Amino acid sequence: MKFCHFLESTAKELPERYDDLFQFYKGMKKALKRLPRACQQQQPHGIDSQFMAAEATMVNDFVAEIGRLNARRTVEQAEAAATLARLRHVVKHPNDDIDERRQVYLDLVNFHGETLLLLHWSILGYTAVVKLLKKHQKRTGMLVQAPHLRPLLSSETWCTDNMTLLIQEAVQLISEMEVELYASSGSNPSNGSQVWGLSLSKYLDVFPPHFEALLVSF
Repeated sequence: MKFCHFLESTAKELPERYDDLFQFYKGMKKALKRLPRACQQQQPHGIDSQFMAAEATMVNDFVAEIGRLNARRTVEQAEAAATLARLRHVVKHPNDDIDERRQVYLDLVNFHGETLLLLHWSILGYTAVVKLLKKHQKRTGMLVQAPHLRPLLSSETWCTDNMTLLIQEAVQLISEMEVELYASSGSNPSNGSQVWGLSLSKYLDVFPPHFEALLVSF
């Protein structure tokens, strides 16, 4: 399945999270197709000025969209960290209300699933940007010339270490709650961590991203 079709099908299943990513990728692909190919750019006195104007417009839109996606992910990551801090405090300060403790457990399971989706969204965003940069180079024969793009694509901006740590801590807290709530009875939780039993191994060692080869050096 082509990446654009994969994004589209994913967006249909989870529109609130993935539709903006799909629209970003589809829109930038159309913008790239409007650029002349490498063989069409050269004029007797250098690169066609119309191409340079179209290139500048495309790059500006590209930078703006990446900034928007970055801002969304940064906000969601901060919210996830705050949510886990609250849940951690409740887990570490138990009370005698068993129904409340079970609700905390379910909240942790839901948090774990939502944060995995956020991690997945970030990796798809990284993949989309790399594919677009490669398509630009293939079509135009040029590297993207945008020094202000480099900070947006820095390893610090796109690194998933913090999200990975949140997920790992959530798994640990879920395990602690399972012991507290279910170990003595010998029963299995109906909504346990097995529900979200996605291995982190397929998400790790993907970052930091290697955008450098697709950006012109300054």
